[in-house]
Amino acid sequence: MYLSIGLTDAASAESARICAHDVADSDEARDYPVITSPDGRYLAAGPVVFDLKRGKGTCLEGDGDRKTIALAAIRDDGTAYGAVLGKPAASGSEAVVAELDLATGTGEPKVLDAGVRVPYLTSIKGSGLFLDRDDDANVRVSLRRER
Repeated sequence: MYLSIGLTDAASAESARICAHDVADSDEARDYPVITSPDGRYLAAGPVVFDLKRGKGTCLEGDGDRKTIALAAIRDDGTAYGAVLGKPAASGSEAVVAELDLATGTGEPKVLDAGVRVPYLTSIKGSGLFLDRDDDANVRVSLRRER
């Protein structure tokens, strides 16, 4: 089953492209939360992101050699963080995470080093809220201020 989202050009009101994402059967479907930047400029759900100020949408669905990226957090400056989707990671290995600059309008990803943690939420002043688990599987919540 495919989830198709039409990205429409705000100036001409014409459909510019379709972002089709393959989802599993309903009992296994991914549920992508809708996320926004703290100032509300950027809006995303999974591999689809909109710059509401510019009236543009970007599809982060994989094609050819490019893999799908599902966004998890977006800062006011357009810096976004997400997980690279694809083949399941080996047991015990960490997910591949990427950083994107949405302000450029292209959403070109930069894969981050293994072990880099991305924020669960970002604040207006650039701080990040991080959720993680310790060695005993307890939830660890930390707030990091922008440097």
